[in-house]
Amino acid sequence: MDRRNLILQAGAALAIGGNAYAQPKTGPTVPIGKRPICRTRPNIASLTQAQLTALKAGVSTMMSRSASDPTSWSYQAAMHATYTTPTKLLWNGCQHGTQHFLSWHRLFLYYFERILRQASGSSSLMLPFWNWTAARAMPTPFTDSTPGNPLFTTQRGPGINGGSLLPTSAVAIATPMADVPFNDFSSDLEATPHGAVHVAIGGWMGQIPTAAQDPIFWLHHCNIDRLWEVWLAKGGGRADPTSASWTGQTFSFFDETGTERTVAVSKGLNTCRGLGYQYPAGLKFPLWPFPLIVQLSDLRAGGVPAPPSNAAVRAELGSRPFELKLPVPQAAKAAGAHLYLAFDDISVDNTDGYYEIYINPPVGKTPDSSDPSYAGNLVLFGLSEKELAVRHAGMDMNMPPARRVYDVTPKLPQLRAVKGFDSTALRVVLVLRTTEGAKPQEGVRAHIGRVQLIAK
Repeated sequence: MDRRNLILQAGAALAIGGNAYAQPKTGPTVPIGKRPICRTRPNIASLTQAQLTALKAGVSTMMSRSASDPTSWSYQAAMHATYTTPTKLLWNGCQHGTQHFLSWHRLFLYYFERILRQASGSSSLMLPFWNWTAARAMPTPFTDSTPGNPLFTTQRGPGINGGSLLPTSAVAIATPMADVPFNDFSSDLEATPHGAVHVAIGGWMGQIPTAAQDPIFWLHHCNIDRLWEVWLAKGGGRADPTSASWTGQTFSFFDETGTERTVAVSKGLNTCRGLGYQYPAGLKFPLWPFPLIVQLSDLRAGGVPAPPSNAAVRAELGSRPFELKLPVPQAAKAAGAHLYLAFDDISVDNTDGYYEIYINPPVGKTPDSSDPSYAGNLVLFGLSEKELAVRHAGMDMNMPPARRVYDVTPKLPQLRAVKGFDSTALRVVLVLRTTEGAKPQEGVRAHIGRVQLIAK
């Protein structure tokens, strides 16, 4: 390596504290240059053979390291979340259902990328992203079951390793991209496509404490990180929060030397100048021709009252469509009122898949997401019985509460325009979606304590 490339490599590694080479934890801070080299994270579909070889080498090396090593695969996965006890330093740090869902995962990816690069022996290795909106099949390097391929695992749902496609509704990004407030965008993006892709892949990816064990996790989250940049580039008032409480929030990670680093969110807001990476420009995505309901974030849903815990109305969801008729509260007719669809006291037996929500669909046929009655997705990521048990035991994994609340108000004008609309009740149909072509397992998959419409 010549002197110029050595300096550039070191400069990139110094984007946020630390350097590319081992140093004492108490060593001096090395000044950061004016601008580190800014490399492009590639699409997995465009990887060269050399890049793919380096990626596999990095993953293999990390997987071979001791579980007690902070730079090992298992330790890094546990930093996202884990069922393993007792916990170690910086485990279970993932942010879900909070204002830092995007910012925490971005910094997590950055430090993981540094570890992976060092482990690979390639100074130019960058984490690739999987653009599942354009290519819904699992990338071929991850389905190759040849012995010794570290990117392959059998711990995925039925079909995905065999070429089954993610459902169209799982990779839909039109709703979050249309949002302007940051919290709305983050909330909608976290539900679909983020959560929907997790559970559509299933297996390890279907539960928060095991998701990061699957190598595809890192490419999935790189794409989520990329969509954050795409959203910002759309302009129109789209911007990150500017409050000191948000930009000044700090999180801790390990660098490639195993040294703990604490970094503020503000350091990661400019990926090129701050972290030394960027994404290819441009993105095309289809728009839904009809409005969808909007899932409220945990913070926004707090103002929608939950039913009593002993509510009698219950639902058991399986592999077949589930239908119920819900009365519309009289208060929904008041000027300025919003109508919410709430699912409360949820628990999940089978984490593979999610449910598409349809409101007043055609009678006598199973609808799909091309139908105007399609309203959005009921994504139950983070609500398996095992995850609920962990939460009740007091382990903090920042998992979402056992309820989902949707604002139906944007959908109402479309519903009212249909001849024969019943203003006193809505028909809600839930249709299971797993990877296309895969036969879902029979039996009860999820329990819901109560489904209701709430006016506020």
